[in-house]
Amino acid sequence: NISQQFAESFAAEWIAAWNSRDIERIIHHYDDAVVFSSPFIIRSRIDEEGTIHGKAMLKTYFEHALSANPDIHFDLKHIMVGTKSINLIYIRKRVLLASEAMIRYPKWGMAFLFRSLPTTSCCII
Repeated sequence: NISQQFAESFAAEWIAAWNSRDIERIIHHYDDAVVFSSPFIIRSRIDEEGTIHGKAMLKTYFEHALSANPDIHFDLKHIMVGTKSINLIYIRKRVLLASEAMIRYPKWGMAFLFRSLPTTSCCII
């Protein structure tokens, strides 16, 4: 199970990694077999279903996102902890409320990531 202490440490490092704009530091948080879904993937026309598979493709997507958003900044607002998940609620670029839900599998690390925005939703069934 994920402890509150682990979730807080993970969240602090994840936010700091994004705010540092260091792609290696950011991508370190994800497993090679990561599955990442986001409405931004659809908007960028990378995948019409909004999903990326694998760390290499995720890294490329994040590099593009960093390049397109030179002023990107995340402010953590809340951490929600499940038995195998962490949900980070944060403000992106000082105006956009967003959420990252990360599912942890012991042998994989953070293997699944879903991004939600106020006008969209996603869920795991």
